[in-house]
Amino acid sequence: GLMDRKLELLLKGNAFCNMVESFNADLRKRYGLKKNEIEVLFFLGCCSECNTPSKVASMTQMTRGHVSQAIDTLLDRNLITGVQDERDRRSVHYFVTDEAKVIVRELERSHDKMEERLFEGITSEERETLERIILKLSSNMEEIMKEM
Repeated sequence: GLMDRKLELLLKGNAFCNMVESFNADLRKRYGLKKNEIEVLFFLGCCSECNTPSKVASMTQMTRGHVSQAIDTLLDRNLITGVQDERDRRSVHYFVTDEAKVIVRELERSHDKMEERLFEGITSEERETLERIILKLSSNMEEIMKEM
């Protein structure tokens, strides 16, 4: 029915991505960072254990190539540092520098504002229900993908 179509459009539509992008636009301009660079920087700043290019790529839905390009730029600008894995010499872990933590904090504030606006008029109970539903949908999608 129509409800299903609305869910599908919401999930695959660009509305959310466009909204995130517009919330980040000022910061991108101010720091001269591209969309992918700011996304990688934000991700590394927020999720310190997911700090290898492959983990960043899988968590952000970016290609390995785009992640690598962003990492190169962020390294050149001293916004991140790379540390070789002690067990696997081929693997490098990336961390934001003190200089970049300022940008990450601004991004977090921007995302908090966006989330606040997004959840306007939605009760905490409704939000908890939505989170439970999203977890179930996500789990169902993983199961479907395994069967294919």
